[in-house]
Amino acid sequence: MSAESTTNVEDARAKRKAELLREKAEREKQTQAEAEDHEMLCLELEAKYTSELGSRGVFFEIVNEENSLGVGPIVVKGADDVALKSWELNEETPETRAKLATACVVHPANFTEVTRNRPILVKRCVLAIIALAGARSGPRTGKY
Repeated sequence: MSAESTTNVEDARAKRKAELLREKAEREKQTQAEAEDHEMLCLELEAKYTSELGSRGVFFEIVNEENSLGVGPIVVKGADDVALKSWELNEETPETRAKLATACVVHPANFTEVTRNRPILVKRCVLAIIALAGARSGPRTGKY
């Protein structure tokens, strides 16, 4: 290879690298903007449902607050007695998890659609609902 063609190859590489770095910076900027929008949505949902339902962790919980899988936050309220009893009496299956979660989700309206291919989010919702019902994790302390 001649010196001129080597220089052309190096110039082309440098230009391509600069282009890729610009694209990466744009993606990172977009990711940061999306993270800020998500954080704002979580704060707005917490304020809304605290005023409508009561204390977070007692009357409602926000699942997927970290936005894994790009689905966004899911707000669940505590289950009523009928839903909890039905849950307790039936074997845990994907269908029974979905039934309990769907009965308790207050946000988003398209919960079934956004979780169709993400069943772990349904399970996380059920765990939050059960915690709202009084289930504990870790060792129990005290008289009861």
